Amino acid sequence: MGGLGRADLDWLFGGMKMVCGRQQQVSSRSLRHSGWSLRRAGWTLAIALAALSLGAPESRAQLAQASAPTVWEKSCNGATAPAERACFTMRGITKSELFAGMMVIQPAAGEALLRMTLPLNVQLKTGMRVLVDQHEPIVASYVFCGKDGCIADHTGADAVVAQMKTGTSLTLQAIDLAGKVVEFVLPLADFAKVVESKGKTPEEQAKEFEQNLQRKADEFRKKMEAEEKAKRKR
Repeated sequence: MGGLGRADLDWLFGGMKMVCGRQQQVSSRSLRHSGWSLRRAGWTLAIALAALSLGAPESRAQLAQASAPTVWEKSCNGATAPAERACFTMRGITKSELFAGMMVIQPAAGEALLRMTLPLNVQLKTGMRVLVDQHEPIVASYVFCGKDGCIADHTGADAVVAQMKTGTSLTLQAIDLAGKVVEFVLPLADFAKVVESKGKTPEEQAKEFEQNLQRKADEFRKKMEAEEKAKRKR
């Protein structure tokens, strides 16, 4: 990153002032008022498809963290008509046992939506920032926090997606409760290829999940059989 500009200092100083002020709290009343429930946060297929049709994700952030890929992956709702086809492309990262991730939601109509997941130890009022290489950062507001993470949205994101297609890295920035900037960097080397691809349908994802589950079960069975044979030889 280069030197800090005025906008950077204003954003960072805003976070520092909150640390020096009263302790940040998120009441259950404010969460209910925002229209987001504890089950509305995540990365799984059912969540994203709900988000594509209704604008709201539908599961727990814990499941999101467990299922977020470590490479860019694209999934679609299976519709063949362009006017009905909606997709999402996502990737996650874990740093010092803290999880963050990005989901690019492409609805059937209208501009793309960016949905970011950040750790719980962030200041909500300052929002978070998304930076693509040296482009001007965007600030996104948090819309929901569950027990496993906080979600921030940025609408009208076609311009940012275009930057991501030709960029090298995407940085998610937040200010933690101590007033320090925390960063999560996602490589963009294969983003353009993935986001412009056909994507996987729910049926294809379910089949792939079943195959992976079977493969892991077979590996576990073979491991147990080998251990049992080793015990008999003793």
